[in-house]
Amino acid sequence: MRNKAHPLFFIFCLCLNTSYGSHGLKQGPFQNAEVFPSILNGALPSAPEDDWKLYLDLLFSYVTPRGEGVTDACNNASNAYLEQLNKPTSFLPGQGWAYKMFDASAKLPPSGILQGNFHFPGNFDSCLEVVAPEFTGKYVLVTFVEPPDLSALRENVEQMEKLPPNQILGEIPTDISRMFPGQEMRKLVSLRDEPEQDPLAILKMGVIRLGRCIPSVCTDMDVFNGFHNFFTNESVIAGHAGENIVGWPINSHTADEEIELDGGDWGMIIIIGVFAVLILIGTAIDAVLNILHMDVLPHKLVQIFQGFSLYQNTLKLFNTSGGSADSLDCINGIRFLSMTWVLVGHTYSNFMQGIFVNNISVIGSDAFAGNGAFGVVLNAFTSVDSFFLIGSTLLAYITLKELDKTNGGGVKFWIMYFVHRYIRLSGVYAMIIGFHATLLKFFAFGPQSYVITPYSTDGCKQTWYMNLLYVNNLHWLYEDESQVLGCLGQTWYMANDMQFFILSPFIIWTLWKNEKAGLIISGILTAGATAIPFALSLYHDYPFSPSFTVGASGAATYMGDFYIVPWCRFQPYIIGLVLGFVLHKMRKQTELKINAVALTWIWSIAFAVGAVVVYGLVPYQSEMGGGSSKMERAFYNGFHRLAWSICLSWVILACVKGAGGPVNSILSWRAWIPLARMSYCIYLVHLTVIPYYSSLASYTITISHPLCIYFILFILGVCIAISYVCVMVFEAPFVHLEKLLFVSLGISKLPAIRHVKREK
Repeated sequence: MRNKAHPLFFIFCLCLNTSYGSHGLKQGPFQNAEVFPSILNGALPSAPEDDWKLYLDLLFSYVTPRGEGVTDACNNASNAYLEQLNKPTSFLPGQGWAYKMFDASAKLPPSGILQGNFHFPGNFDSCLEVVAPEFTGKYVLVTFVEPPDLSALRENVEQMEKLPPNQILGEIPTDISRMFPGQEMRKLVSLRDEPEQDPLAILKMGVIRLGRCIPSVCTDMDVFNGFHNFFTNESVIAGHAGENIVGWPINSHTADEEIELDGGDWGMIIIIGVFAVLILIGTAIDAVLNILHMDVLPHKLVQIFQGFSLYQNTLKLFNTSGGSADSLDCINGIRFLSMTWVLVGHTYSNFMQGIFVNNISVIGSDAFAGNGAFGVVLNAFTSVDSFFLIGSTLLAYITLKELDKTNGGGVKFWIMYFVHRYIRLSGVYAMIIGFHATLLKFFAFGPQSYVITPYSTDGCKQTWYMNLLYVNNLHWLYEDESQVLGCLGQTWYMANDMQFFILSPFIIWTLWKNEKAGLIISGILTAGATAIPFALSLYHDYPFSPSFTVGASGAATYMGDFYIVPWCRFQPYIIGLVLGFVLHKMRKQTELKINAVALTWIWSIAFAVGAVVVYGLVPYQSEMGGGSSKMERAFYNGFHRLAWSICLSWVILACVKGAGGPVNSILSWRAWIPLARMSYCIYLVHLTVIPYYSSLASYTITISHPLCIYFILFILGVCIAISYVCVMVFEAPFVHLEKLLFVSLGISKLPAIRHVKREK
């Protein structure tokens, strides 16, 4: 059967000819990559309010890399591409690859610019389907900035291709990071009402994402040089206004690209294989014992391997049987809900800058920043303080009971105290870091793969040891401070938690040995942990939070010097230790000896103070912190974590001691128990899952709350599923390996065999 051209193909060719005109076969619209802009410039309006549209349209007129600095192979392929576009027979069957390549690139005219539509991805899949006689299609995603020192880059061009964008672009904020909620994007949107601003600002701030389909033989460096030639052509931008603008390819893909397995990849595969074998053996042994009910295996063999059993560990994970009378069941609900709160904040942040969006200006609308209820998302950072509090509460509560049993503990007790904690946290943590440093790169194949590699992969390759030493929150320990938080950035929390844990025996033992001295020391530490952030914030003019940075001169150093350092995050941990001590002292008391009126007042005050902590920034929300004074910001930074910790401490105390009412019924719901057990792994993986699914989107989306909620529920479900795998494959086996280690050292005995009761 004779092949026929698809009707849509003829429509596309007609639109192409109608939009850009016909200039003959030898002087067609694509004869030269720099001729097209001059055609465009004559047709575009010149009113000041159209400046942005004008310069964006110029980007769309860039077809393919050509000219000085571009390799011969790329120049030749580009010439063949442009020549094919101008052939009258190029729409015939078998010759339409050039039109398909051009069709896969983003087109003009762009719509919704003034609503924040700065992402123009083109068609990723269509580009990768292009097959020309000498090359295939290559999808490249480009962003545009004006680096502080472009001349230095040009002197060392050969190394540029080996460097990640964050080093190329220097101090220019490219909005490539996943910091919430896209400061440069919002700043650019605000410029639409300031006509005297630089009209080229849209090409200098790193907010644009432009998808282009080019010949596969063209390198990233060809794209860079091609855009430089384009911007320095006076028919494109008059004078020298565009000579320092850089078009930098943040990722590129072809259909036949391959990633070779290196030594680290094979090492990770072998480690996973070893765990898989242990799990297989343990599950088989457990199945013989508890499913087939055949007691035919040596007991010692069962004791050694049963702890790896997928069946047994799943039963243990989902066991929701009630604890003892003095168990702190409400903490399970607080832990998982706090984790969900973290995930909500990070997911909304992703929509504001980590995915292709066509209405970013909606952030400032009444539906988002203009809505006071949205403060719970913009100020989700308080959720991390909940983790500090509940972690230290449990630590103090359990340790004080052990100190009672061991009469203050001994050298062995305190050695085990630290060793157990490190192994318990670091086993699965190390495996996830290893996966990021090795195999994660095989998942980076979408239009926005840059959010996965090189950032997550290279960061973990280079600084994994900083994470496992739990000092990845101290930027001055890094040789290159740009690598801070480069590997699982959210784990700055774990570094703080471990640093606090190292200090905790001094406080806990003092509380056990001498209550009065322990409380005095805790009070002094709390006062110091309050005064330090207050003073630092006042002196350096730090913002309220990462979301509310407008008007604060210290915003640039806020994260590294304030937000993630231990001396500014200690308050909730100390309060948690004291709460654990109080619960330990009251362990035989089932109810609070407070009348109903007093309870009502305490609950009301706690609720009001907690609401002020979360929603107290609503008056500054629409301007993201603008209009606030330095003293207001310092006061909030000094006291809001303390206030939140005290409020949450009351919730825990009231729930444990029978004064929680419906709050306790919700927080102590048994369904929270397995979810709380998986919260640690959810925390470790969620900031990889979110950008992974975002990287796959090959089209722009329109932000709305329903869409965000659907995505949040999806991401939460995926994170729970992945966390279950992490718990079964790594976390539970490491717990058992720790027991076997202590057995080999003569510290403990082999764990008892676990039998599953038969159903009658």
